[in-house]
Amino acid sequence: TRTPLYSSSHNPCTHATPSILGCIHTSGMLDHPSTLRLQLACCGAVHALARRSPALGETLATAGAAAACVGAMNRFRSAGASSSRLQAAACAALGALLPHAAAMRQLEEGGGLRLLLRAVAEHGSDSPA
Repeated sequence: TRTPLYSSSHNPCTHATPSILGCIHTSGMLDHPSTLRLQLACCGAVHALARRSPALGETLATAGAAAACVGAMNRFRSAGASSSRLQAAACAALGALLPHAAAMRQLEEGGGLRLLLRAVAEHGSDSPA
């Protein structure tokens, strides 16, 4: 069986041949959940990679990137400008991941649809920074 990249026992950054996708997702999003700037950067990286390549999007979706983005959205819901940017970046990442079934399941299981709607309602009129 395949070990998902989001497993706490599997950190690809410590392996001999690290996976950049795993490093972004595991070391960034899950190992440092309270660092807003890092979460923002990782959401941006997930978005860029998933949009650039369907294969990378599938890998990220399978690795649990949608669940990690939903988690970041949950943790950073304040009205500040940084939170607004994170919400936008996470929404973009989720949009790029949604063509993949694994991401859709993670979105449904993690209450992501509710968070997407809340982000649009709370931050939809925020001007870009």
